[in-house]
Amino acid sequence: MKFILLPTVASLVDRHYERESLLLHNELNSFTPSLRLIEKQCESQEELEEYRAFFIAGQKSMLGSDHMIFAENLERLRQDARQRHEKTKNIWDLELTMFTQRIKRMEVENPKYLENKRQECGKLAAKLFAHEAPIFTLGLSHHYSEHEPNARINLYREVMERNAGKLGFTYDKKLSGKGKPIFSKLIIDDWRLGFVIDVVNLKVPVCEPYVQPGNNEVFRAGPFLELPLNIFHVPAGSRRGEIKQGIRFEALFPINSAYRRFYTLMELEALVNIYLRMYKLIATELEAALVTDVNAHLKLTCL
Repeated sequence: MKFILLPTVASLVDRHYERESLLLHNELNSFTPSLRLIEKQCESQEELEEYRAFFIAGQKSMLGSDHMIFAENLERLRQDARQRHEKTKNIWDLELTMFTQRIKRMEVENPKYLENKRQECGKLAAKLFAHEAPIFTLGLSHHYSEHEPNARINLYREVMERNAGKLGFTYDKKLSGKGKPIFSKLIIDDWRLGFVIDVVNLKVPVCEPYVQPGNNEVFRAGPFLELPLNIFHVPAGSRRGEIKQGIRFEALFPINSAYRRFYTLMELEALVNIYLRMYKLIATELEAALVTDVNAHLKLTCL
């Protein structure tokens, strides 16, 4: 399988952090605690900018933009890290940025403090999401029971059929597999963009809360939603399509690991609609960029 390069799509990643205000304007804010935590933990603006620049470069590289430059820079950083570690023997010197070096050192020297900060961040994010979720639900989850074997995937499909259609996405029988519905839309010629759900993570059972010995913090494992966008090439007359590239919302929006974990069907319904809202916010730019990149790919393959 040969993936296509998406340099124009990758350029959208440059505004990754700028889109925080766009999300806030659309009643999404439970992603902000993790952003604020990182900002507070950075000792300088230089440290924060280096960390963010490294993240953006990595995301753009995965989409095919300046891949060789990033790979060379990554190898240089790794060599520098290995040399530091050989001199100091400190595990944190294997990290590649100033920020991650200091966080790793904190994990070693003051793990309780760091864990407390992360837990405070998680609690605030959960509290904010509890206020967000009802805004992005229409009550479809009330028609399903968690005890039904296929409740989650059936709810996902109903939400997509009702709301993704407004964005041009429809159920794609050719691309879908057994128990894995894919909703796609035509981008240009034989190329389609589709929402592809990870059904394995969707099926993880909701676990009972448990208390961690030592600090009495409550944890709870459960399923999470993975809903990337995939670009498919579906030649006329073919029985199946081929995935040519993937786009993650985490690359386009500063959401980190937010909007993934859920414990109820209502939360799942909200998460699906949140991803659809994020798509709507960037649809015009993204679809235009995809047309540009696919056309460029077609020209190269015709040479």
